[in-house]
Amino acid sequence: MIPSNLLAPWSLNADVYQPVEKPNMKTTHVVVSSEPGITAASASRLASSTKNMRSVVILKYGEQMACARNILSVLSLCVAVGTTLEVQTFGEDEALAAQTVEQVLGGADKNASPR
Repeated sequence: MIPSNLLAPWSLNADVYQPVEKPNMKTTHVVVSSEPGITAASASRLASSTKNMRSVVILKYGEQMACARNILSVLSLCVAVGTTLEVQTFGEDEALAAQTVEQVLGGADKNASPR
């Protein structure tokens, strides 16, 4: 469970994240580089990589938003390879959180089988 103090920049309404602009929120962009896009394996790696971070990590694709700690939320974005995601982080280790998302989604998929 995410502590309520870490959810400060977002309000939860019917399981939909509603962004609230914060002046100290870090926003970056990452291009999904692994084939065929975000899969269950990459969503699982992302969730496990961000679950112990003190920052809230939200992925935004168009009007859809997903919490990086929630595998099903990330998968619901239906992101294909080459798609650019907006990554919003807020918290004590937001730079590390953004870097982790870049490594998991933007880096080469080390666990993928060669074709």
